[in-house]
Amino acid sequence: MKTPRILISMLLLAGVTACGSITPDEAYYQPSVEAFEFDFKRETSFKKYIEENIAYVKKHRVYLDAGNVDLELSRITPYELPVPPGCDAKSSRGALLIHGISDTTYSLKDVAEFLNSECVLIRAMLLPGHGTRPADLLQITKEDWIEAVDFGIRSLKNEVDHVYVVGFSLGGLLATHAATKHPDLSGLVLLSPSLHVVYSPLVWQTRWLRYIWDWVDIDPEESPVRYHSMPTN
Repeated sequence: MKTPRILISMLLLAGVTACGSITPDEAYYQPSVEAFEFDFKRETSFKKYIEENIAYVKKHRVYLDAGNVDLELSRITPYELPVPPGCDAKSSRGALLIHGISDTTYSLKDVAEFLNSECVLIRAMLLPGHGTRPADLLQITKEDWIEAVDFGIRSLKNEVDHVYVVGFSLGGLLATHAATKHPDLSGLVLLSPSLHVVYSPLVWQTRWLRYIWDWVDIDPEESPVRYHSMPTN
């Protein structure tokens, strides 16, 4: 029904106009001076992606504990777990792990280690806009995430016979979308996949609201492995 949507839009617009968009001065809420320019469409190694991503995150991340920079980076950046020695060479399996919105690779580390112990090559993506500061999500598009996942899948197809995608929350949605483009995937593991929005009329408003109101929620950033604030985008 269009009437409820129109009413909600009018109420939100009135509230936004009255309150405006208030952005704190802290570095967390200011975008990095440059975006991560890795070209996910080019054919390059996953190792190269890891190297470039870590260098970018290291340069632009707002650290919670400046005395533990290396520890924070090791928890959140993309990584690969090679097949352990002693595994059957005929068992050529690989899994791409995709975290959820505002999360990092840390959220699926336990899953990664278990699958790797079962002789699965593991590659974990850090979705664009994550791992640095919440404001880096302000200009991200769904295409950025889709291209990143597609790159990860292609990198595995070049090395293993059976490719699986493991996705948590948003990662589950991206994994499901990827399966429509890669029907030859051997399987999906969807952990609390974000496939349906309960109150979609409110989400529909972000199509225009994001242009005049930057933040849905601003909270103190207290975790080194995920964002607590959420941009409207």
